[in-house]
Amino acid sequence: VGLVFPSRIEAGTLLDLELIGKADQPGLTILASVAFVTPRSDAHWLLGCNFIRELTAAELHALI
Repeated sequence: VGLVFPSRIEAGTLLDLELIGKADQPGLTILASVAFVTPRSDAHWLLGCNFIRELTAAELHALI
C-alpha cells in the first residue's frame, strides 16, 4: 500500500494502520512494514508498505 506522510519514516519501521471500510462494512487494523521511502515535490514522503500478512478475501472485499 502507498501512503503519503508529512515526515520521513525509515524503511523497516512498523506501522499500525487503520483501514476504513465501505459504509456498510467494518474497517480493519493491520500491521505494515515500510519497504521504501521516496521524497515528493510537495515536501511530503511517499511510503511503500507491505502488510505483515495477506488480507483474507472477506477483508479485501470489505475495503474495495
